[in-house]
Amino acid sequence: MRKTAKAQRSEVLSSIINKAGGEVTVQLISDARNDSFSDYYREYEDLTLSKLKKDINAFYRGGGVREISQFYQRAFAGSRVDYDRPSLEAIGTGEGNQAHGWGLYYALDKDVAEKYREDFERDNYFFDEDKLETERQKQEKSGNFSKTELLEDLLIHHDESNLGNFSDEVVDWYKKEIRPNVLNKNYRKTQVHEVEIPENPFLLDEQLPFSEQPEIVKQGIKNAIKEISEDAEKQIQALENKDFIGREIYNKISLFLAKTPGTLADKETSLLLEKYGIKGISYDGKEDGRAFVIFNPDDVEVIQKFYQEQSVEQAFSPTNRDKNTYISDLRAVERGEDTRIRVGELPIVYRELGLSAGMVRTNKDVIFKDTIGKHDVSQTVVDNLPQLFADPIMVFESSTKENRLLAVVNAQDKNGNQIVVAISPNTKGERGYHFIPSFYGKDNFNNFLNKNIIAGNLKYLKSPQALDSHQLWPQVKTLLNSLNRNILQKSDIVNSFMQQKPQPKGLYDANKGVIKIFESADFSTLSHELAHYWLDNMWRYVRSGNASEKYRQRWNIIANWLNIEQEQAFLTRGQQEKFARGYEQYLLNGNLPTPIIKGAFDDYDRWLKEVYGDMNRLNVRHIDYKKASR
Repeated sequence: MRKTAKAQRSEVLSSIINKAGGEVTVQLISDARNDSFSDYYREYEDLTLSKLKKDINAFYRGGGVREISQFYQRAFAGSRVDYDRPSLEAIGTGEGNQAHGWGLYYALDKDVAEKYREDFERDNYFFDEDKLETERQKQEKSGNFSKTELLEDLLIHHDESNLGNFSDEVVDWYKKEIRPNVLNKNYRKTQVHEVEIPENPFLLDEQLPFSEQPEIVKQGIKNAIKEISEDAEKQIQALENKDFIGREIYNKISLFLAKTPGTLADKETSLLLEKYGIKGISYDGKEDGRAFVIFNPDDVEVIQKFYQEQSVEQAFSPTNRDKNTYISDLRAVERGEDTRIRVGELPIVYRELGLSAGMVRTNKDVIFKDTIGKHDVSQTVVDNLPQLFADPIMVFESSTKENRLLAVVNAQDKNGNQIVVAISPNTKGERGYHFIPSFYGKDNFNNFLNKNIIAGNLKYLKSPQALDSHQLWPQVKTLLNSLNRNILQKSDIVNSFMQQKPQPKGLYDANKGVIKIFESADFSTLSHELAHYWLDNMWRYVRSGNASEKYRQRWNIIANWLNIEQEQAFLTRGQQEKFARGYEQYLLNGNLPTPIIKGAFDDYDRWLKEVYGDMNRLNVRHIDYKKASR
């Protein structure tokens, strides 16, 4: 299992400290080009990792004025669009239009980022809802109640997540007649990104006076003043005497750099400070809590996204991020550095049973009780708890503890007893979390099953065959076989998931130039995906400036048909699909979306035949799509 960067660093440092018996000399050097001078030097006789972190933090904070709670910082951003790497183009769209300086804005609290994402989402509907409402009224007047009901659902939920609840006939009508006209062309999926940002020793603290800023920040400010001021020493002396706070320092530099008196030059200020090692700003966002401005997107690493489409398999498994965090917390507890253990986001099974989405935790006392104290749970089971918990065999309501669930998971304790995981639901709202108070081997498992099934406590069963490998009493087998369909099963969740997410037939990855064909593909899939490839390459060739006049004329016909703007940086999904589906239609029945496009399709036809000719020469087996379509 891959470790997080934080876990790897901590393990390396711990190993060094342990092998040295705590007798370690620590030097901190801020300038690698001048390693003859140490910013910090200390010899330890009984060093621990925890003590080292505290001392480093205290040093950077100027003698321990305020310690840093996290040396390797994680933060969150509520974003208008999804991305794998933040961009400078996003600057100016965040909180208060750059109220705390020029840069990329992040919050320490995920809930704050979620609030901003929801604000962006309100003005970012998937549909043109005015058109959708007009169509709804039209269907209502015509007495088409099933169609009216579908359109009402779209208006209520603002997406297509419930299409699986309507008949195939009505859904087909919607997709063919309504959907193309009501989609919002400007829609972009909003996102919450979890990121790793520079540590606090590299950030200007907006509320702290100059004397209490980290040493790297103080030196960076002095160097910045030396670059822009002819009277730098006097300015630095005034800065130290008056002990301005971080926000005042930033504003004074911004005013000085502004070309127009009375205005600010925040962008120039951020770039200047970044030049001298200051990575950003840390500030108190009041109701938003601790927040950050980072000057350079290269200093931000996206770790996790919270609004991604999942595969069916992923829905019953923790994310890699959750697994890594769990193991990191577990090892920290074993080293005596922490007490909390984050298990991850609540799995889908429990959400389907009515629990609210949110985080699941356990703690040191639970782990020690279940492995060393009261219960005989192996370390392997402990290490794999998130995965076991995410895909349980059965889930019961507890007969002894109110509002508690008991999940039977696919593992045994050291005595061969089936493991049961208890979960206490969150009762504290947004600030709370679900808690695992215990997991243990259940002795007399057959009696437990018999009693709870008869009492009606069974709420989820992975499948009727899930316990086939267990030695069950005959009466328990009879009870399981006679269960009614009101008991939630894994297949119910899978079917619901699949209804909400149509299976793709193929995929063209423009970045890698790779076409993928999936199991659900039909005879037209390859030509459809090749159409994406051909259009993308034609577009890139025209933009390169190497295309002939005749080639550009043919391209202009396509561009006008697809409404491609000259300043576009990339082809939209809608433009790609319009071309590929238009060619599919032409391939199947010879009908053109518009007569003027025939020349372009003929070009593509010739190119496609060359591709198939190359495949023949290479002895690649393929289907004659035109014959297959007749």
